[in-house]
Amino acid sequence: MRPRFIILKGSSLPREIVPEGEMLEIGRSPEVGIVIADESVSRHHAILRRDGEAIVLEDLGSTFGTYVNEEPLPSGGTVQLQDGDVVRFGRVQVVCRLEDDESDATTVACDAAFAAQANARIVLLEGELVRRFPIASPLTRIGAAAHCEVRLQDRAGPLEAAILRAVGGAFEIVPRSRTTSPNLNEEQTPILEATVLTSGSVVLIARAQLLFLYDYAAGGKPLADPLARVPRGKLLRHIAAQTRIATPELKRLARSYHSVGQNLGEVLVERGLVTPLFWRVLCSRLSVRESRKGWFRSLFHGGNR
Repeated sequence: MRPRFIILKGSSLPREIVPEGEMLEIGRSPEVGIVIADESVSRHHAILRRDGEAIVLEDLGSTFGTYVNEEPLPSGGTVQLQDGDVVRFGRVQVVCRLEDDESDATTVACDAAFAAQANARIVLLEGELVRRFPIASPLTRIGAAAHCEVRLQDRAGPLEAAILRAVGGAFEIVPRSRTTSPNLNEEQTPILEATVLTSGSVVLIARAQLLFLYDYAAGGKPLADPLARVPRGKLLRHIAAQTRIATPELKRLARSYHSVGQNLGEVLVERGLVTPLFWRVLCSRLSVRESRKGWFRSLFHGGNR
């Protein structure tokens, strides 16, 4: 197990530390293994040690205390750290990451190549602010901390809420916060473990809504857009009927597209005309309606054969 510690808040700059060895002291003194130059951190604040596969943290009687997920660690007390734990030394917050040592170079290279050519992106809505994030890396962190590539504006939100990663020709989201789990799509299903994200998925984190889209599968094969099969006029009329957007305005927005599908939803969300979650509900209603029509057609056509 390989530990990583990401200093998030309270120190001058966010930084990442990869501890080496069986035991490492943490404190403000320049003599310790992990130096945190903050007045709220004692000169000899805590000790980090390996116990087999476990990573154990011990407080050394620090003045302003050591907290794990805001639970105080008694002076001289120990705790086994888990992946995602947020440790606070005085007022300095550090997130703990525990990762497997084993990594296959070929697999890593394939995942990186897939992420680079998938044309993945996130359209993020927080309040009235809409931002767009291209995703070209096999690993993208989402949260309120400064080190996150998709950074939430809500500073009261989880510091590192989730990780979006490319794995085996697909994208999956991995929850990272031990207190706030992301939710998925209109059902708002809590994401409690690694979950595959299809294009058009909506992830809800605190008060933020993230519309996730990508266009190409592994090997550069274009993804099928289920909405592209719906006739253009029918799709625009459905959206106009469910929103206050006039049909002429929708036609103008869709004019540059040869076929209209999820890309129209992306434009509507980016312009602040619909929320990601409402777009997802619109698509679901249309899918249900089309599937019912398809069932009736197959029933009657089958009976006439």
